[in-house]
Amino acid sequence: MMQLNNRKAVRATLPLILLFLSGCTSPSPPLVKKNNAPAEISGQKYCSDQKGTIYLIASSSQYDENAIPEIEKAFSSLCYSVDQRYLDQKPTRLGYVNTDENRAKTLTDALSDRNVRYLWFVRGGSGALNLYPALHSSRKRISLSTPKMIVGFSDVTAIHSFVNHELNWPSVHGVVAAYNKNINQIDKNKTLNLKSSLNEVFDTLSHGVDYSGVEPLNPEAVKTVTE
Repeated sequence: MMQLNNRKAVRATLPLILLFLSGCTSPSPPLVKKNNAPAEISGQKYCSDQKGTIYLIASSSQYDENAIPEIEKAFSSLCYSVDQRYLDQKPTRLGYVNTDENRAKTLTDALSDRNVRYLWFVRGGSGALNLYPALHSSRKRISLSTPKMIVGFSDVTAIHSFVNHELNWPSVHGVVAAYNKNINQIDKNKTLNLKSSLNEVFDTLSHGVDYSGVEPLNPEAVKTVTE
């Protein structure tokens, strides 16, 4: 289920420019019509401009590093570039991507980076709750940065809780980067979350989420429910 925490619409438009070339040629040889539009290579969508940059991060269980090129390809097909600077995997004996100290530092640096708009988690797992003390200690530093759109679920829920309640930042409790419909289209062996796509997250950011049949359970909830 897609959930937009602290619902906030982020709209992105992509202008499409069509360029037509015309000219005069001599009667011989015959006029040859040229198509100057770049062709799609290996089924990859041509993008006249990038919509933005997705910063990948992993703060819980270790992930398959072979999935990273597939993730890049999936986002590239949607006209997004990928930045890997916050991927720092050195698996521990407990199966985390790194030690608690290093994971906390990497996450704090990412949350404090003013250039980051989308911070997308590669996978969930376990171990994110261990980072809470460090996150609270760095709360002031992080709060001085620009809000980021955090995306992920499973163990990432602990990170959502921190950014929603401590920073009042919006976030999307949505599909992780390594397991989704888009990745399955690239690698048929990846069969998790086949009904959830990366596009659903971007649609949620643009249009929000509407729930039907929701009944308020108390007077305070009535104030926030609209017909």
